[in-house]
Amino acid sequence: MDANDLARAVERVEAADCAGLLHAAPRPAPYLFGSLEKEGITMMPRVALSTTALLLLFGCERLATEHLTELGARALLDTYAEARNTNNLALLDSIMDSGLVMFDPTFTGPLEGLDVVKQFYVGTHAAFPDFHLEFDRVRVAGDVIVSEWTISGTQEGPLGEFPPTGRAITVSGVALSRVRNGRIVEDRVYLDRLTLMEQLGFELGMPGVP
Repeated sequence: MDANDLARAVERVEAADCAGLLHAAPRPAPYLFGSLEKEGITMMPRVALSTTALLLLFGCERLATEHLTELGARALLDTYAEARNTNNLALLDSIMDSGLVMFDPTFTGPLEGLDVVKQFYVGTHAAFPDFHLEFDRVRVAGDVIVSEWTISGTQEGPLGEFPPTGRAITVSGVALSRVRNGRIVEDRVYLDRLTLMEQLGFELGMPGVP
């Protein structure tokens, strides 16, 4: 394997064509970096690397683990739904990054950090003790999970500045969840807040108008 062969191999690894590269070159690769040594550059001792080792060296394994499938997405969302529906927020530690950034229409800015997001969920469960979430449709676009969901519950506790109403709600929305290394690192939530407020019995009024 000369420098050109190595360059082509790296290009294929970066394109995540790991299976193709393994099939195309299953035999051990000859000594690498020899051309660099001829130029007086010593990067490491000469070693005989198999093609598998080459893939690991240039990150094929990392690329493969980052490839998000619909099956993997559903597994993440199943755990998320279980965490929310049972109010067992500790389950989120296995699917959400500690540095999670969440955008929710309830807030003007992002919620930063999994612990902060958990506190938001604690408040939601306090307002809706029978909170229930179902995912209606799930699609994958690159490293993003696109999910359509429906939440339901009865408001038995305060919801921010709104007092308990005892009313039941059913609201649908969409979430865009970005995944890295098997964990959700960013969550963007979209829902119809007007419908939510109407179901709780609140009316939308013009600012400054009694």
